[in-house]
Parts: sequence; structure tokens; C-alpha cells
Amino acid sequence: MTTDLQEILSSHPDIMGGAVCLKGTRIPLKTVLDNLRDNVPLPELYDAYPALKPDQVEAIMEWEYQQAISHFIPQPQAYHTALQ
Repeated sequence: MTTDLQEILSSHPDIMGGAVCLKGTRIPLKTVLDNLRDNVPLPELYDAYPALKPDQVEAIMEWEYQQAISHFIPQPQAYHTALQ
């Protein structure tokens, strides 16, 4: 699943002090990320934030994964250049 985060996130200075939130909610992205990092079970997360949708969480987790591999796994060009 690949979802452009701009489809599910928004920020407005008058909503939650401009924090990046899930569109149509007052759920900050940081709150979702903090809960995922704290290993809060997904059913518990959905109970705490009923407006949160599984596809939103999947998109956020995919984004986190992509961030990790882009920063920590050598890309082919970078690896090739390092060998020269």
C-alpha cells in the first residue's frame, strides 16, 4: 500500500496550534507515532481515537519504514560510489 501522506495529513494554524494532524480530525501525527513507538496495541489505539482509520495507520507505518530504509540502507548508487 502506498499512500501519499498529503492525502491523509493536514496542518492549519487554527487547529491544534498548527500541528500536523490526520485530515478531518484533531489527532496529531506525533500522537499516532508516539503510540506506535510505545507499542500500544492497534485495537487500543483505535478505541482511544475513534476517528483514526486503519488505512491511515498503515500509511504512516509505511512512511516510517521508507524513512528508515532510505537513511540506513545504502542505496545502490551510494554503495557503488563508496567502492571506487
